[in-house]
Amino acid sequence: MPDVLLDEVLAYGAQANATTVMELTGIRIAHTTGESRQLGSITKTGNAHARRLLTEAAWSYRFPARMSQQLRQRSNDLP
Repeated sequence: MPDVLLDEVLAYGAQANATTVMELTGIRIAHTTGESRQLGSITKTGNAHARRLLTEAAWSYRFPARMSQQLRQRSNDLP
């Protein structure tokens, strides 16, 4: 999935940095001044496909990777 998101960013001829990804997906930047903190929301501007990929990646990142007991045993037996 990260490859597809990178392809979407590079399709616009832009460098893949955080600001570019946020601009292309319609995510606003958070503003922080001292004690005050204002977070931006996700808008409908920008590339819809890249925004969907980024959202899907964030949802799948919520849970840690899990290994079955059989797979864990096999990996423990490796040198």
